Amino acid sequence: MTTRLTGLDASFLYAETEATPMHTLEVMVVERPPTDRRRPEEVVRAALERALERLPALRVRAVEGSALGHPRWEEAPVDLDRHVRFERLWSRSDEDASRAIAAHLEGTLPRDRPLWSLLVLVHPGSRRLTLALKHHHALTDGVGFARMLEVLAGQAEPIAYEGPPRRGLWARARALFALIASSIAGLWRSRAHRQPLPFRGGRWAFNAPVGPRRRLARAKLPLAQLRRARTALAPDATINDLLLSLVAGALRGLGAARGEDVGRALIAAQPVALERRPHDRGNFLSALLAPLHVEIDDPKARLEATRDATVAAKAAHQARGRELVARWSELLPGAVLRVFWSAIRALPRPPANVVVSNVVGAATVLPLGAARLEEVYLVGPLLPTTGLNVTFYRHADAVFVCVLSADTCEPRAVADAIVADLDALAADAPRDSLAA
Repeated sequence: MTTRLTGLDASFLYAETEATPMHTLEVMVVERPPTDRRRPEEVVRAALERALERLPALRVRAVEGSALGHPRWEEAPVDLDRHVRFERLWSRSDEDASRAIAAHLEGTLPRDRPLWSLLVLVHPGSRRLTLALKHHHALTDGVGFARMLEVLAGQAEPIAYEGPPRRGLWARARALFALIASSIAGLWRSRAHRQPLPFRGGRWAFNAPVGPRRRLARAKLPLAQLRRARTALAPDATINDLLLSLVAGALRGLGAARGEDVGRALIAAQPVALERRPHDRGNFLSALLAPLHVEIDDPKARLEATRDATVAAKAAHQARGRELVARWSELLPGAVLRVFWSAIRALPRPPANVVVSNVVGAATVLPLGAARLEEVYLVGPLLPTTGLNVTFYRHADAVFVCVLSADTCEPRAVADAIVADLDALAADAPRDSLAA
């Protein structure tokens, strides 16, 4: 049985090049109990057999369609030896693990099999395993992955994927005319809200054409620290506002040292989950543009400006229509979407300088069989001239940071600066400023 990809899912296939593979990466650190005497290979194989049974998304490959249509998902056999690779580390250094994970991200996934690959890092003298799963973004988004973890933990049931409904030619024509009208009306309504415009941010070193090499860094932010700093600086701001402000502060410090233009705000593209039913297959998201106020030095003023900007950006996004991108992707033929992505790659400057994502996962540490899922890091792909992606993933009592870049940026410096800035803000905040 085959089902058609939505236009939005297919767009991630059309956007892909050798230099910009459209992967999503999830790094999961699991702790095995002392009673588990199995070899890592046995543990992982047993876990994957359960995952393949519970998660049909891991058993499908994308089969090309016609120029006017979109590809289709087709069930395919899974040979674990072709999808899984083990690597034993010689040290406990986080940098060694991050280098191995970054190299794992490079290159596109073969289209003749299901679109995922797993790197298992075995740490010396430890019962921990680091699982680096890369899968094509066409399979699912960050919210879908968070739900997949709940399915694996036995806290949710898998959802059958039905694919988009079929439309006849006349129905598609009517939908296109309605979409044109609603798009014009939405753009007119959004003029009432202050919002950053694409292509108007400063141009930094990481906005050069992206090459095939990847660099990666990870860090952990205690949720209590984030809440204390947010409440002390701007109680009506959100945790997301604070995370955006921390990224801006980190880039300001690093950019000033490298001679970048910190007198002008950068533009962040931030994925936004659509209000749809729960899913563990497909992408149900849009994106809004928010300024990264690298031009503001004071953390309190920067967070307040970020709060105001995100309120306006969300209102403009709502006025335009939250599902505008998904609706256009669904109605435009595949050939047109391919041309669109070719045009984006040819542009001299990016629509947004940085991608900043924030995904909320499970509120407690999840069990994965006999093991415990202690840490979860997630990051999406780089775009043709957007060579920096910072993704925050909330899991249990922490927010895990993953910074992915091309050669034009040092992700470890970005991650360390975010941690240092939060440490300083939380240390200065009153101890009783903790809020939910």
